Amino acid sequence: MHLDFNVLASDKPAARKPNGLAVSTIVGAVLLACVVCLVLANLAAVVVAYGSDTEVARSQIVVKLIRFFDVDREGNLPSWFSTLQLFGIALLSLAIGTLRFRWRLAWTHHWFVLSLLFATLSLDESASLHEWTIPHVRTALGVGGFLYWAWVVPGAIFVLALTAFFWRFVFDLPLVIRLLAVCSAGLYLAGALGLEMVGGYYFELKGGRDLHYAFITTAEESLEMMGLSLFIYALIRYAEMTFSVNPVLRQPSG
Repeated sequence: MHLDFNVLASDKPAARKPNGLAVSTIVGAVLLACVVCLVLANLAAVVVAYGSDTEVARSQIVVKLIRFFDVDREGNLPSWFSTLQLFGIALLSLAIGTLRFRWRLAWTHHWFVLSLLFATLSLDESASLHEWTIPHVRTALGVGGFLYWAWVVPGAIFVLALTAFFWRFVFDLPLVIRLLAVCSAGLYLAGALGLEMVGGYYFELKGGRDLHYAFITTAEESLEMMGLSLFIYALIRYAEMTFSVNPVLRQPSG
């Protein structure tokens, strides 16, 4: 088996149908497998952390493993994976925008803004910048309950502004890409805002983390990683549909 790449030799996009296994399919399958493995590892970690009082659960090595796979912590494997997902989307958007700029196609600037947006989100994921705002926003607005993690207030306003900015851009996408993009955004926001609010309510109610809270954060991060994976798949498939670069995995002839 070998990878077959069309070269960008022309000055105009030339869409074509792949004759083999498209790279978008391969990447999508790999990302899905990674998400499933991370979620299962996290579930094992939180069950041991909150559901066991044995000496094994309190041993130094097990504690380190729990922290390494816990999706509710920063600077570990799930956090790095999400950071790479976000940065990958930024690079894909930049590549698509660059090609559209070269061929003088519409919506070029929206692709560049999308790239900048996800590069910023990648930085935020790696450095947890939004969490620094929580106590300040909570104090300023005097909120609690579902708004206990108070960054969701400016976050929701920001999402509405992005929706207004990208509305026409999204509806100009091919139907299948549009549906994939909307579904991926829905999954991501259901986790990042929806379950974040549920988690904040539960955290304030119980006064800290427990096994049930860990299940909430697991669902939250799972939706976020699934949404990002679906969007990466959508971007690669869009490139395959739109441009002459369309890598496919072929069986060698003969």
